[in-house]
Amino acid sequence: MKFNEYPQYADKLAILMNRIIGFDPKEYDVITFVPMHPMRQVTRGYNQSELLARQLSKELNIPCEALLIKIKNNLAQHELSAKERKKNVKGVYQAINQEKIKRKNILIIDDVITTGHTLGECCRMLEKAKAGKITCASVTAKIE
Repeated sequence: MKFNEYPQYADKLAILMNRIIGFDPKEYDVITFVPMHPMRQVTRGYNQSELLARQLSKELNIPCEALLIKIKNNLAQHELSAKERKKNVKGVYQAINQEKIKRKNILIIDDVITTGHTLGECCRMLEKAKAGKITCASVTAKIE
């Protein structure tokens, strides 16, 4: 889906995520996603995490909103070692609107979890904006 230009897979993958994980819609106020830098998104044509989140939003009947933006066009995480990844994502995300985040229970979606540093940094920004409970989910995990 991500590198082979198959964004249409997001719908089926989101349905599978929901079947396997079994999200409880009552637990979340909003679904969000790991943002891409605008330049990278233009190059790829889509944000795979956003596509997954938007489909889950339909499945669960929970609003999906962009709560974070990526303010730095850092190196792609998949090209880095585990140690380099943590440093690479530090300070690259920012909350868009604290009032939309404050005290909200948030489900944040990413496509792949490898080291957890990307989601960790996103969670740090959501916590800084005073989010309620934050739950992370992805289609797959490749733990390094």
